[in-house]
Amino acid sequence: RRTLLATSPGSGAPEGWGAAPEALVEALGLGAGPETVLYERPTHLRGAEGVVRVYRVRDFSAVAPGAALLERALRTETPVQVTLRYEVVGARRGARLASRAAHRVDADDAVGRALGFRRSARSSRAMARLAQREVEVARGRSLMRVAVYLVVRAGDLDELHRRAAALRRHAHESGLRLESGVGRQAPWHRAALPGAPARGRGVGRADTHWATTRDLIDLRVPAHDAGPGLSGESLGRAVFGGPFALDPVDAYRAGLVTNPNVVVAGAIGAGKSTVVKMIAARALRRGRRVVVVDPKGEYADLARAHGVAPVVLGVNGWCDPVDAEDGRDLVRALLAGAQGSALRDDQHYALDRLWSCVAPSRPRRLLRALFEAVAPELGCETPTARRSLALSLHRLVEGDLAGLFDGEGPPLALDGPLVVVDLSAQWSSTALPLAALSVVAAAQRVVGDATTTGYLVLDEAWALLGEPAALAWLRGSWKLARARGLAHLLVVHRFGDVRASGDLGTAQLERARGLLRECETAWLFRQPPDEAAEMREALGLSGLEERYLTSMARGTALVRYGPFRSIVRVTPDERDRAVVATDAAMARGA
Repeated sequence: RRTLLATSPGSGAPEGWGAAPEALVEALGLGAGPETVLYERPTHLRGAEGVVRVYRVRDFSAVAPGAALLERALRTETPVQVTLRYEVVGARRGARLASRAAHRVDADDAVGRALGFRRSARSSRAMARLAQREVEVARGRSLMRVAVYLVVRAGDLDELHRRAAALRRHAHESGLRLESGVGRQAPWHRAALPGAPARGRGVGRADTHWATTRDLIDLRVPAHDAGPGLSGESLGRAVFGGPFALDPVDAYRAGLVTNPNVVVAGAIGAGKSTVVKMIAARALRRGRRVVVVDPKGEYADLARAHGVAPVVLGVNGWCDPVDAEDGRDLVRALLAGAQGSALRDDQHYALDRLWSCVAPSRPRRLLRALFEAVAPELGCETPTARRSLALSLHRLVEGDLAGLFDGEGPPLALDGPLVVVDLSAQWSSTALPLAALSVVAAAQRVVGDATTTGYLVLDEAWALLGEPAALAWLRGSWKLARARGLAHLLVVHRFGDVRASGDLGTAQLERARGLLRECETAWLFRQPPDEAAEMREALGLSGLEERYLTSMARGTALVRYGPFRSIVRVTPDERDRAVVATDAAMARGA
């Protein structure tokens, strides 16, 4: 909050200036104190810290151009503050008004066509907007009368002129009409609601527009946040609204998002694990399946709360990720990870030949069968493609990775309602990416059948993003999430972990970003400024969203679901509190 003028009231206004009313100072949100006076001229306001110009949006009904305008302004570093004055119409009256407006325009259009007039493109757009508004009101969105202002700030008048010119240019390119002050700027920003008469306090009805709360969401402006409108247990409260319930599968079925995949990101201790465990617990209570890939052993409390024990890979059993029908690409990824580089062309050819010989017989331990088929090559001193495959397969089934991907007895059963696979034994080793990949693949085969809805949680996902072959395989499986009835929850601390997965500008880094962007739902918790900038670049956030990330309190998240945005304060209930304390050891140590 900034104070624009450090002048005592007794000093009087500068020549040619008038004192702005307190209502204007309050409406602008400048945080002026009782000893502060703001002065104005017809085209701008001036204070000790800079100058301000206010524009009014003349045609707010064009929501898409409005969003485009704000995006352009933020990307070109033109500081723009959006100020809204609105009054909400009651639900019944809103539905009646929306229906009446659509009917009136329809009738006018019918008369025009009867007289031989052609419908203009502008009329067509107006009719489409009215029809959409009627649909939104029927869905429970609030109808409101709203006045929209854009405020430009600068340190001096020359800079203000440049920024204002840039804003007008963006508005013209976006199809928005802006109107500057005529007379004084103060009457444009009075604090009264916009339904007031044209004379006296308030903004006249001629200066306002009809809109719905959906329009404000599209403009990324905090209004009353109705949330996704989904049923189910709440995950918290929207800061600008009420209880907030969001399940990725329900959101996909309701058409809010185009896929059920989720990314959860934020600084350590910001609340990532809390919301992931809450989503998982609510899914389990609805009879859905959940598999958690747990590299640090932080989900044991969740498992015990639901009557199961975590499964420790390599101790409680081995993982069988390879299927004889479509497991060849996964074997390529495992071999590339084992040898530390992508397979060469001759290795690809050798693997194809090997696969065609071994896979049709459908052996129970496929990796073991592949290894035994090429094991004689280990005694050959001449380096060949088959020998290099034998070396990598030896590492997987008999070398330092033995017991993870092959073993005596049956493999781990991942078909329970909740399975937590503990990979903490591999946390500090190079085996972590391969172990995580194998569990993900095995879990997808079990959880992702078409008869049930499943959730696959990938904590510390940087382990997979850092392996090119694993990332390529994961991107392919990501695209099949809808067909499998499977929601992936990808958890990362920061996007610096993603950047560490490849050199800046490499195809590897772009693939990692692409995987994150393909998550239609994102829970974004607090980040330091440098990491927030990384997140903006990776997910295509707006400047306003980036600023939120650096200022949100612990346990508060910016939630993106499709085109919608909400600021949500995550609130665990009594059942959640027993399983969400990931720093309990620190608390006991105190």
